[in-house]
Amino acid sequence: MANASGPANPPMLTCWKDIGRYLGKSARTVQRWERELGLPVRRPTGSTGKSSVLADPRELDAWLALHWTVRDGEGRPEPPRLALDPTMLIRDLNEKLQTAHSLKAELLDLRMQHKQLTHELSNALNRLAENFRISAPAEAPQPSRTSKAATSRKQPPRRGRT
Repeated sequence: MANASGPANPPMLTCWKDIGRYLGKSARTVQRWERELGLPVRRPTGSTGKSSVLADPRELDAWLALHWTVRDGEGRPEPPRLALDPTMLIRDLNEKLQTAHSLKAELLDLRMQHKQLTHELSNALNRLAENFRISAPAEAPQPSRTSKAATSRKQPPRRGRT
């Protein structure tokens, strides 16, 4: 049986050290990248904790291309160089324009609803205030400083000398 691995089909990486060596990083760094950044590795089904891992170099290369940018000498990212199909770009742009137009129409509708509801709320508050003014009695008399309970209370009889 011939070995299927070659330039088109590189061998699977079978441990953290191999994955780190392939990416030029330490095993701990690639483990952290898996946890925090979603580095694509595979584990046996039902495994928990520390277990064996597999990584396909092609998946790692694709992950790097999506998650890392090439920097120029001053630390600025270089613009991406992608070979894209112009018809696909135009179709995508047209879909986004249609979405933008529908969102704009929805926004205008919501603005009109908001304006109408604000007007209705203002009218309702004005009617409520008017009803309150009509039903509220004139200035209520202020209670005296001595309450009725205090003046009606009888003094207990004094004991002792009279």
